[in-house]
Amino acid sequence: MNFIYFLLLAVLDAREISRNATDESAEIESSGSTIKIMSDSGTMTIRGNLNASSNAAVISFDSIHEKDEKGNILKGDLKHCLESFTNKKFIIGDMKQMKVGTATADVVDFVSTMNIGAKITITACIISNEGVVTLNGTQIALTKGDVKFNVQIEDWPFCSSYEIGNSLCTDKKQDKIGEFLDLKIQIKGQTEMKPKSTPAKGPKDDEIPSVPDE
Repeated sequence: MNFIYFLLLAVLDAREISRNATDESAEIESSGSTIKIMSDSGTMTIRGNLNASSNAAVISFDSIHEKDEKGNILKGDLKHCLESFTNKKFIIGDMKQMKVGTATADVVDFVSTMNIGAKITITACIISNEGVVTLNGTQIALTKGDVKFNVQIEDWPFCSSYEIGNSLCTDKKQDKIGEFLDLKIQIKGQTEMKPKSTPAKGPKDDEIPSVPDE
């Protein structure tokens, strides 16, 4: 079961990826925008003007919690959660091109694996050729230099009715059933925003669809 969170950020308008061996970060540069990715947390710093630092936006991932239908956090013996992304190691891939709707984007994936076996893939994109993407029946224009990112969580072992009696999903001798994931993201810019929860449904939903190519 896959869970994808989509966010589009409009930013100001050489195409390359550079890597820093000291802090193991990587920086994407394309179409007048840059994204710096920290491998020890997945934090991204986005700039739309290569000569300015005042317009930078910092996107950090705070936590992931599995919750039941009442919104209670489920942990269990193996902790069905990630309390903090600090010191969470990500492997940053190479830059590639892909279609986002009818637009073209320069893309980098960075991936981490949790102790419960779930894989987290964050995809950072800079739009290199304008186009449109359709989300929930609404067309959104994508212009050169726009930035977006996806968060995909795969193989999350939800506490479910099939695991009754499993200590991983039992709290105070009561079996628990996970209904959704709560991902908290924090965005900081000139005006700081509080962490934002982005729930993703659990076993009762087949899949949250990804962004279509066309």
